[in-house]
Amino acid sequence: MNQQQLEDALNKMLMSTESVSKAAILRKKDGQVRIQTPTFAMSKEEFNTIKAAFESPRVGRDNPIVLDGSKYLAVRVDKQAIYAKDAIVSCVCILFLLGERECLE
Repeated sequence: MNQQQLEDALNKMLMSTESVSKAAILRKKDGQVRIQTPTFAMSKEEFNTIKAAFESPRVGRDNPIVLDGSKYLAVRVDKQAIYAKDAIVSCVCILFLLGERECLE
């Protein structure tokens, strides 16, 4: 996928639903953000938690995911995405973790 295709996927397919408040496409190897919404922010420690959730979906479902200081409760975790919502305002956050070959170099 090229940069424009990733941006289109993020903006048109996710953000246009009005159910998603934050989204990003990350490189699995090191957490490098490839594409993100303006409201998405993540520290290295937060990425490590996200990576652990992808490696063991139960971890993602049993522990809150913190992004930019806000806690999100996972409603679905699989090998490609985490769907989580903020318990206060019910915002949904979707994160895609892609393998190296699937991301832009």
